[in-house]
Amino acid sequence: MAEPPSPTPSDTPSVGGGPVQEGPNTSPTSMHAENETTMDEKMDGRSEADGTKTADADPEAPNVDHLNQENDDAHGTDFKDMAEEGHEGAGSPERDVLPTEPDVGSARVKLSPEVETAYETTLQDEYNPATWAKLVQSLKEHEIANARPLYEYVLSRFPTASAFWKQYADCEISAGNMDQARDIFSRCLLLCLDTNLWRSYLKFMKLSNAEHSAESIHELKVAFEFLLDNIGDDINAGPLWLEYIQFLQREDNSALLFAAETPEMESSAQMTAIRRAYQAAVIIPSYSLEHLWREYEQFENSVSKQLAKPLLNELQPKHAMARSVYRERRKKLEGIDFEYLAIPPGHNKALFAKEKQQANAWKQLRSWEKSNPQGLEPAQFEKRVNLCFDQSLMYLYRDPEVWFEYYQWYIHRGAKKEALDVLSRAQAALPDCILFHFQAAELLYSEGENAAARKVFEVLIDRLIKSCADGVVCEAPDGKNKLSLCWVQYMKLVRKMEGQAAARKIFMRARKCAHVTHHIYSASALLEYNVDKNTQVARNIFELGLKKHLAEPEYVCSYVDFLEGLNDDRNARALFERALPVVPEPALSKFWDRYVNFEETFGFKKSIEAVKIRRNAALHGEETPPNSEIVRLTKRFGYGDLYPCTETQLYHLVRTHQSTFLEQGFDVSVLRRLGVDPLAQISQAQKASTTVKSEILPAQPSSAATAVAESAYRALVEFTKMLPAIHAVKPPFPPVDLVINILSSGDDHKRELNASGKGENRKRKATDTMENSKPAKASAPNHRPPPNDIFRMRQKAQQQ
Repeated sequence: MAEPPSPTPSDTPSVGGGPVQEGPNTSPTSMHAENETTMDEKMDGRSEADGTKTADADPEAPNVDHLNQENDDAHGTDFKDMAEEGHEGAGSPERDVLPTEPDVGSARVKLSPEVETAYETTLQDEYNPATWAKLVQSLKEHEIANARPLYEYVLSRFPTASAFWKQYADCEISAGNMDQARDIFSRCLLLCLDTNLWRSYLKFMKLSNAEHSAESIHELKVAFEFLLDNIGDDINAGPLWLEYIQFLQREDNSALLFAAETPEMESSAQMTAIRRAYQAAVIIPSYSLEHLWREYEQFENSVSKQLAKPLLNELQPKHAMARSVYRERRKKLEGIDFEYLAIPPGHNKALFAKEKQQANAWKQLRSWEKSNPQGLEPAQFEKRVNLCFDQSLMYLYRDPEVWFEYYQWYIHRGAKKEALDVLSRAQAALPDCILFHFQAAELLYSEGENAAARKVFEVLIDRLIKSCADGVVCEAPDGKNKLSLCWVQYMKLVRKMEGQAAARKIFMRARKCAHVTHHIYSASALLEYNVDKNTQVARNIFELGLKKHLAEPEYVCSYVDFLEGLNDDRNARALFERALPVVPEPALSKFWDRYVNFEETFGFKKSIEAVKIRRNAALHGEETPPNSEIVRLTKRFGYGDLYPCTETQLYHLVRTHQSTFLEQGFDVSVLRRLGVDPLAQISQAQKASTTVKSEILPAQPSSAATAVAESAYRALVEFTKMLPAIHAVKPPFPPVDLVINILSSGDDHKRELNASGKGENRKRKATDTMENSKPAKASAPNHRPPPNDIFRMRQKAQQQ
């Protein structure tokens, strides 16, 4: 039988309704996800799932054959056939879209109320990992025929959850459904290179190859080699290497695996295969590294003590390096949660801190692996880094940053074909993130594959149009914005590839689409003006867009910007007048500000004053303009990042007029250079205000308590407004505890606060004054000095 082929985009099936796995020979993998194995056990130097001990453990390790003796009964299957059968129908277009709920039919009726409740919980709280784990756990005790639809439902949402796949496959194997189990493995193995999942696959292979025949033994050897080729570099892969070596050492397998003309040649071939396996295993930084080295020493000494020494000495430096790398690798893995589900980031506020911590931990591990700490050869080094990236994607499958970093890794190495495969996988994992589609089209264009680049946009636009037509996103601005952005980028790309005429054809197609925004008109007009220097055509396109989008201030302002660039103030002023009567009221204030700014740039005294009067009358009537007008004046009399006020004053304006500041679009580079982020400060202030108010006000207060609490809250708010900006306070700083004590004691001790502000050297004197002025009963518990204060005694001695 032939060896399993290297997986390609067409060889790797999709996972339920999940994406099709594409790319190189290694796929997303987990270092361990099985519930029985904990990270604490491995950090102590022992992996319960491995069944082996590290260098600090007892040198007598249990026999791997004994640990897996239940797996030794086997009957045969071909992994190549398994992968091909699993691919049939799995990658069909119907399975590309993840279902919102399973088509469980009558199967749900036969499940327990516990499962029903867990399933309903996932519909209500779909971004909570605990609800999904509870649902999968509740399926464990049910018949697989009834639980199968719900397994498919869960795995369509989490196609990289190796623990869920393992439980699903184990249930099928326990029920004797070998064909279903084979289909499951063909869908998940190359997507989830997890050691526990692959051990389950090895058990399945042994059960499927129970007959002790040449064909069965060869199938097991192929399965072992395929397994080690994919996850042999995993930190938990030590027991798999040991099991493979013991498989090669079995006497009843020797004649079938190493058939030769003479027994001596057969024995020599066996020794060579075993030595090769040992030499590969003892330079991989795994938990079983020391145990493997001891076994290798015993093997070489049992073959020939004379040859053992030079062979071991030759390999010793590489093994020592692997041992050093193992210690560092283990430290890097300590902060990683291997039971973490690939929840889309940013959806569950309770997981924000966890998401950030996990992303940083994996990023540090990837950076470390990319530094090649072991000094590996290029092929082995690339394989190790790919494994690390794929392991990251097991848990950060919905994080676009990891996918883009993976893409950049290949681009940096000049492997554009592999980089394109990563982009294809990213598109399937994140269909809503069209960034990867654009980058794929750009990469294809740079390689001269214009037809393929066109196809990327055509497929994406067809999908978005269908979604809008089906009502999936037609009500949401995000759906229209994505579609419009696709048309804009498509026009730009076609203009570079095929020229002006082809780009105009794309624009004509975009105009006929019912779900686009005004952006396609401005983009096409500016493309005509900037690239083809055709001013009249650009004007005509802008005017064409006004027929549909005159009431949209963003589009009118983009046309005004174009006219300003041509110094055509006359037509720009006429455009303002045309748009003012139809601009919606919520956007009127910002539109008037744009008109005033235009007149202040191009107009004269009379026209400027006339527009200002009209603006005030339209927005405020007879009322006095609000104080936020100072923000507009600050913007008007500024230039770039120069403003007619100090940085402290500008920061005060930002805090006082938050919404106006954001609307005016200030350049805050000056504040950022000082380490102050106004937007972050605003967010923190709002959050702190909400927290303080919720803590001060009781849950069910009386009317009197409510009045007191609200009064205190208002007082605190006014007090915080009086405080200066952080960067405006200069040292020396007063003691914080002293300030709080004086504030809480009233106005009788302001002199102490003034005295303490002269520096830290006055702290003890200020404290003494405060203690003497307070009753002994109040100050004794906290501020009375010890009876034998050496510091005070030295001071008195110096004064005398």
